[in-house]
Amino acid sequence: MIVTAKDLRTAGACERVVARLEREWPNGAEITVAVCLRAQSLGADLNWAAYKLFGPKAQHSYQTAVAAAVGRRNAAFDAAEREYRQDAAVARENYERSRPDGLYILQDTIGTLGARMRFAKDDAGLDFRIEWASAFVNASQCEEE
Repeated sequence: MIVTAKDLRTAGACERVVARLEREWPNGAEITVAVCLRAQSLGADLNWAAYKLFGPKAQHSYQTAVAAAVGRRNAAFDAAEREYRQDAAVARENYERSRPDGLYILQDTIGTLGARMRFAKDDAGLDFRIEWASAFVNASQCEEE
């Protein structure tokens, strides 16, 4: 499925976003994961586009896939936070046993654990964005059937 600026304008898209997308793809773009990710970075809203550009079958496919991706992302976020809390509790216990010298170790450990949690969430967020874009691509192919 190729989407053009004309398609977006006809569907009622925000002119500011359409102008950005039109500069990027003057002749429209075939819907791919890379195109979806770039379009999002330019301000495109895939949820809006799915609602406006897809028929009921494709919308259902998209919504189902995005809901599953949200569930996986949330589970990954929860796991990262749980691991952080568990490891931080162990670090605090170690600090209590080794006061006062342990304060610097505790601060360093908590900082490292926090960074590890942020990296895990960043990875999960990127995975989610790719799954979200893939859901849009797959739904667009549903639309063509």
